[in-house]
Amino acid sequence: MPHSRGQVIGALGAVALLAALVVVGRLGAPGRAPQVSAPASTTATPPTPPTTVALPAPPRLRGVPLAGTGLAALLIPEPSSSAVPGLFWLDSGRLTPIGGLPHGCYLPTTRLPHGWVLGQQASQPAGQGCPELGVRTQFYRLADGASSATRLPLTADWVIAADDDTRLWLVDFLGRPDPSSDQLPPQAIQQVDLTGHPHTPRYRVPAGYAAIQGVGGGLLLLVLAGPGPVDTSRFALWNPRSGRVLRRYDRVLAATATTVAWVAGACGAKSCPVHLSDLASGSDTQVAAPPGMSAYTGAFRPDGRYLAVVFVSGDATAPAPPATPVRVGVIDASTGRLFAVSGAVMVGGGGDFWLRVTWSPDGAWLLLSAPAGQHTQQLAAWRPGDTVFHVPRRQPPTGQHLALAGF
Repeated sequence: MPHSRGQVIGALGAVALLAALVVVGRLGAPGRAPQVSAPASTTATPPTPPTTVALPAPPRLRGVPLAGTGLAALLIPEPSSSAVPGLFWLDSGRLTPIGGLPHGCYLPTTRLPHGWVLGQQASQPAGQGCPELGVRTQFYRLADGASSATRLPLTADWVIAADDDTRLWLVDFLGRPDPSSDQLPPQAIQQVDLTGHPHTPRYRVPAGYAAIQGVGGGLLLLVLAGPGPVDTSRFALWNPRSGRVLRRYDRVLAATATTVAWVAGACGAKSCPVHLSDLASGSDTQVAAPPGMSAYTGAFRPDGRYLAVVFVSGDATAPAPPATPVRVGVIDASTGRLFAVSGAVMVGGGGDFWLRVTWSPDGAWLLLSAPAGQHTQQLAAWRPGDTVFHVPRRQPPTGQHLALAGF
């Protein structure tokens, strides 16, 4: 059954955690044609063959050829016992495996200010594929600019970033996840350094919530882990020391250590500005969305100055019509000015074709990813100030997906 955009957005905050629990290959892939089987006949008439429901071809990102940039994107392969993440060089189309990583099943990445944490699970016995639920994970750190990763002396169910490169929050599930529902088990969380030395007590996350990112002052962003009404404030800023929820947000797009970008849950497309809330001062800057569009997701540049936002036509919490324009804009957080990303416009339907955005480690390039088939993606790049869109001549191999810096 297709999900409305509201259901998808409600799960965005927990996407990293849920992806850690559910094997990617079990999810419905964009562009896949559903198979509808006719009931068996009780007469001599031969059974009706299955009917294939045709879906529109994925749209393409268009622009000028990209060359001479030295730009690389971190790609995470679909779960496989033989998989290893790699760096995809957009100029040459070459994919180079990252050194220091064993073959195995890799989970979605955790972005640090100047690097990545990659989680790997050992594969199951031959022929049984990757683990599915509740398996402890080994973690590796890949520094920006490095081609080899370092194993961290940590195991947990999941990790999320703290507010600097030196610490992480370890997440442990207090019970087994239920694969038949969207509910996560209760969680305990503790901040440690990269050697595993604890820096906080072990806290229990409030019931019904999942921790998704650490921010300044030892605070945490939480999200309601299960399904709920789209007009509910699903995100919360939590102080684990006091156990108090300090603020609630309807839909968080992205966050840094100091700023939360969010959108009201029931404002609609006519008046749905992006809010940039400063955690220290409490100030709130509002940036108007393009006419007739509303924000869907986003990603901050590593230095926090620019926020890339994916906008969709109409109300982002409503079901998507058959043809829905999707575009990307960049907000200058220092001025509140919104820039259009030239060429980053697509038309998708029913939530099938959505853009994803992240930034290069040096912040010079915005990377965009769009589905190009059942197991393939198309990448493109843009620099703040450019009036053209850059598309590499060769695209990533099948089964490789761009690592995202947001949640």
